[in-house]
Amino acid sequence: MKITTKQYAQALFEAVIDKTESEIKPLIVRFVKILYEAHLLNKAKEIGEKFVEIFEKRQGELSVTLTSAHAFSEELNKEIISYVKRKSGRNNIELKENVDANILGGFILQYDNKIIEASTKKELIKMRNALKK
Repeated sequence: MKITTKQYAQALFEAVIDKTESEIKPLIVRFVKILYEAHLLNKAKEIGEKFVEIFEKRQGELSVTLTSAHAFSEELNKEIISYVKRKSGRNNIELKENVDANILGGFILQYDNKIIEASTKKELIKMRNALKK
């Protein structure tokens, strides 16, 4: 049976949780050795990302990325955080804002392996494709 990257991340999380820094270092070294022996070092980044997800869920934290053509107001950011809290069930939301003029308008919201794309660029591409038919 093949072990998934999420299972590796969960095993690492369980091994290091509630350990001191000096206790964690040899565990990490052993974990990397296991990945090496299993020829899975190429999966280390994905395992690390899954580890962070597991850690954030345990801590109740959720990292949210908001990309828009222009910076949103503080009030609108609070509404977005409130929306994500309702949808995710998490209370501690970390909002990271990116400004990208290439999306023209609207926004792209990413959290918890979800993407909500409400960008003007996406809508224009959909309209162009519909007109081509």
